[in-house]
Amino acid sequence: RPNLKEVRARRNDLQRLADSTGIQQRLHAQSLYHRIAESDGVPAAFLLAFGPGAAYESPNYRWFNARSADFCYIDRIVVDGRFQRKGLGHALYDDVAAFAAEL
Repeated sequence: RPNLKEVRARRNDLQRLADSTGIQQRLHAQSLYHRIAESDGVPAAFLLAFGPGAAYESPNYRWFNARSADFCYIDRIVVDGRFQRKGLGHALYDDVAAFAAEL
């Protein structure tokens, strides 16, 4: 399994992936954790997580936020089909788990 250094994953603003409405940029700004994994300079996967107090309207997130002051809510993980089965999802989950353990 590759680690995040091998796939050159990094915390990044979502401008490269932004849509015309700016939703992705707002989500990034609110996130506790956001990593984009790249393979040969191409975005291949990302993971987005929120912590307590984010202005995020997901009913699932709001459920956690109403019940806990200490959590890392993984909202989504996406792996481009061209890069599936290469360990990117595992690497992102391992990285967010290490990140959350340091909080």
